[in-house]
Amino acid sequence: MATREILVPLEERLDPDAPVIVLEGPSGAGKTTLACALYKAGIVDVNPTASTRPPSRNGEDQPMPDRIFLTNREFDRYSQNGEFLDEKTIYGHRYGIPHLRRPAEGREALIVLKPVFIPKFLAHYPKARVYLIDALKDILTERMHGRGQTEEDIKTRMQEYDLEMAEGLCYADATINNNGTVEEFLLNAISQINAERRDGLMQSAA
Repeated sequence: MATREILVPLEERLDPDAPVIVLEGPSGAGKTTLACALYKAGIVDVNPTASTRPPSRNGEDQPMPDRIFLTNREFDRYSQNGEFLDEKTIYGHRYGIPHLRRPAEGREALIVLKPVFIPKFLAHYPKARVYLIDALKDILTERMHGRGQTEEDIKTRMQEYDLEMAEGLCYADATINNNGTVEEFLLNAISQINAERRDGLMQSAA
C-alpha cells in the first residue's frame, strides 16, 4: 500500500508535474478509511507522513497506511538529511511530509495532510487535487471515542475544528461528507474521485 521507509531515492520520487490525491479533514472524518478503500479499489498508492506522536489509538499497534511513527532522534536524522518537504509541530508533536514515491502503473499517488501543510505541498505538487472529508461534530467526537482517543486529545482537536475546517475549505477542490454509514461514504467518495480522474480533472488541476 505504501512504503514503510521515509527515504525515497531520487530515481523513485514522484515528478512534481504528476497528479496527486490529497485527503484533508478533522480527526475522525474517515481519511484513513478512505485511503485504504481507494488502494483496495486499485486507484491509489498511499504515501505515509511521519509523526513523533506515540501510537495510542485502536489499531495503531499495527503498521498504519498513512503514517509512520518515529522517535525524535529518527525524526531529527531524516530532517537533517533533507528527507522532508515540510515539517511542523502540532499538538505538541512533530510531523513531517516526505517526498512522494511514484505509484504503480494505473494508480495515483495519495497522501493525507493537515491543512497547514497544503500551501507548501501544492507549491511542490501543483497538480494535486485536494478533497476535504467532513462530518458533523457529534459524529466526529463519537468516532474519536470509538478509536480510543483520550478525552483531553478529543477536546483539543474539537477546539481546533472550526479553524481547521475554515483553513481546509481554502484549499479544497471538493468536499465529501461522511455523516452516514461507512459503506455509503466509501461508495460516494470512490465514485466521485474515480469520475473526476476519468474526466481529466486530476490532470488539469493546478
